[in-house]
Amino acid sequence: MGAFNDDDVEVRRYAAAALGELEDSQSVDGLIGAMDDEDPNVRQYAAHALGEIGDPRAIDRLQAALSDEDKDVRVAAAGAIQEILNR
Repeated sequence: MGAFNDDDVEVRRYAAAALGELEDSQSVDGLIGAMDDEDPNVRQYAAHALGEIGDPRAIDRLQAALSDEDKDVRVAAAGAIQEILNR
């Protein structure tokens, strides 16, 4: 997804948030890739979006994010895993 390659961190954040709201499973791969973004807020938004979409393909990457250096990313990943497993 091109928005995740944008130099502007705000564009990457908003892209993750918007994809979560759309709940489109076609965006799962792009959001999984965004979990490697240098900006912790992008990773947090991507984790939240993956939870909203609820696709089990994201579980492995979200589990890896439970070790993220940023606490908010870890919390978002844990919440997303819970959302996926509760569907």
